[in-house]
Amino acid sequence: YIYNVDAVCLSLPHFFSFKEADDAFVLPATFDVGHLKKLFIQLRSCLPVSSVTVNQDNLDLRSSEISFVNRLLQYRSFVVNYMDLELQTRARELIPTEQLLLSASQNNSCSIDDVEPRDFLRELLIWFKSEFFKWADDFVCKTCGGKMVAFSNDQPQLDEMNDGGANVVEIYQCKTNKTHPLYRFPRYNNPRKLLETRLGRCGEWANCFTLFLVSAERHTNQPWFDACRLIMDWTDHVWCEVWLKDKHNDKKLWVHCDPCEVQLDKPLLYESGWNKKINYIMAYTVPPRSLYQKLDNTTKLVTVDIQDVTWRYTQKFSEVRSRRNMIRESVLAYKLADIHTNAIRNWSLNNNPADIDQKPYCWDSVIDELVSFLHPAKCNDQLPGRQTGSLEWRQARGELGQTSLSVEPLLKGSKCIITPSNSELQSGIFHLRYNSALNIYQRPYYSNDSNSNNNDNNNNAKTDTDVVLEFQCSTNSPKANKQESTKLIENARKTGLYGWQSMVYQWRNIFRKVELDWHMVYLAREEDSKPSEDGIIIWMLDLRNTNYRVGKVSIFTNMMCHSTDCHARFVLCSGEYPVNSSNSGQEENKNPQSVPNSCLCLQPGSASLFNSESMIGSDFLTLKARLWNDDVSTRKSSSVAWQQAQLFRQKVHLLNVSIFLFPR
Repeated sequence: YIYNVDAVCLSLPHFFSFKEADDAFVLPATFDVGHLKKLFIQLRSCLPVSSVTVNQDNLDLRSSEISFVNRLLQYRSFVVNYMDLELQTRARELIPTEQLLLSASQNNSCSIDDVEPRDFLRELLIWFKSEFFKWADDFVCKTCGGKMVAFSNDQPQLDEMNDGGANVVEIYQCKTNKTHPLYRFPRYNNPRKLLETRLGRCGEWANCFTLFLVSAERHTNQPWFDACRLIMDWTDHVWCEVWLKDKHNDKKLWVHCDPCEVQLDKPLLYESGWNKKINYIMAYTVPPRSLYQKLDNTTKLVTVDIQDVTWRYTQKFSEVRSRRNMIRESVLAYKLADIHTNAIRNWSLNNNPADIDQKPYCWDSVIDELVSFLHPAKCNDQLPGRQTGSLEWRQARGELGQTSLSVEPLLKGSKCIITPSNSELQSGIFHLRYNSALNIYQRPYYSNDSNSNNNDNNNNAKTDTDVVLEFQCSTNSPKANKQESTKLIENARKTGLYGWQSMVYQWRNIFRKVELDWHMVYLAREEDSKPSEDGIIIWMLDLRNTNYRVGKVSIFTNMMCHSTDCHARFVLCSGEYPVNSSNSGQEENKNPQSVPNSCLCLQPGSASLFNSESMIGSDFLTLKARLWNDDVSTRKSSSVAWQQAQLFRQKVHLLNVSIFLFPR
């Protein structure tokens, strides 16, 4: 498609065989792309020789433009690192492919063999952020355990340069005592080193994740992704692009992918969500594997193609154009054309053309991408501000977007309602156990071959004993070794019990916090959420389609509050406890004991609920956990309020759930 064509140029699309539509010129699907290539070649032959072969001398670059071009070229060395086959093998061994495939197949209701690259990529993003890489944010003083703050920058030491490719080192100082030893944080650029440190900010995240994209393979040893790019934003952010099928058809295209934010195919995230004022966004394409297996590093460098993809990431063409003043557009176009020409020439010299002249490297793909930039991208979603990094850091960068103006978070979740299986009913016990270290649920009396929704199968259930429902969290469970833990996680994934959200009806403003320094895990309000925002989790158990009713109920769980103005509580109700009100919980702030008569309340320090008969005869139970703070005006440490109320805090732990039921 060609949009917004000037009146004086209306004849040009017709010359290229485009057909006129209502508001655009359309190239027919039956059009011979080879013909279009010939037209481009003919047009190129009409250009002056000096503009076909360009170099720094005949471009007459200004000093500012020389700096821009040097920066443009230096990032190619990142891509050369990805062409190390031994490093790819090392990275590939770290990817839990089986685990990701299993999760993707479950989430998309397909067999493992039918998992699409886009679905595998989603799981790879989640794993990378939640389990592999860590954001470099608050450094802790090793002497006193206090917070460290940025102090200065330093030149890297020899080993930091040689081993990790660091070109700058950030120095941090203890905020409490300035005489305590300083902390050095080298900003490593070599992905080999990043596989070891697993620490950094957006540059390190995208750098390491691109290596995983290049390295990921199917069981057939074929790459999961046909091609990928490292994306450099001149306003200080880095992400990736992956060659994937379009969501709406089988056509492939370059798709935005941000490992820091776990965002896929949201190119307007930065302009519309973060409120970024973008100017230049450059894509560095990793050459095809069949090419670089036989090249030295010098030759590899010139095979890295660079494309200006700024226009994929903006709706505000005029504004962006006004900010692009670092280099003349004509000079940039000539330089990129020169880089592209040299890259393609080296591909042809060092490989079989049949291996190169295919998507995503062929001419028609390049043309499709350029044409797509002629029309602004559309966004129907409300995109969030930046989520990764401390609140102060994001505020200083002006990347909160509309997040700071947002209203109370809405309830989220799949509205999962738990129903006991036949085996649980026959045993007389519904038992639910949550392990926050492994982030899994367990149902010891559950059997996969049971169908809890089929009453006809309940005729043989016990009728001479109560059924016990027990919600319990124990902090003294023996530590499982790595092999046992892996087995438990795999089993939880197979049975749909992986992740604290998997058995939850709804929640809001809750996440699982892993403290790598203190080796603790717990559920808390989302990091850097407002002190006025509460956190809620709701579980529901439904017996209405069974021949059983609740007998005795036990709840054992741990809650922690680290300040006098924060609160945590569980409320167990017979029936459905109101959860959809926008101000749910505000009445509890005034009187923490005010709960419906049909409910029981547990708070830190209160006695555990053991074999309670208060719910006898119920056919539906709702368990609601809530975390909140008192009036904001009384709070002195609002920046860490989100962390002060915690659920299930423990090192190696199990949350056990058992409920007594009885037959009608």
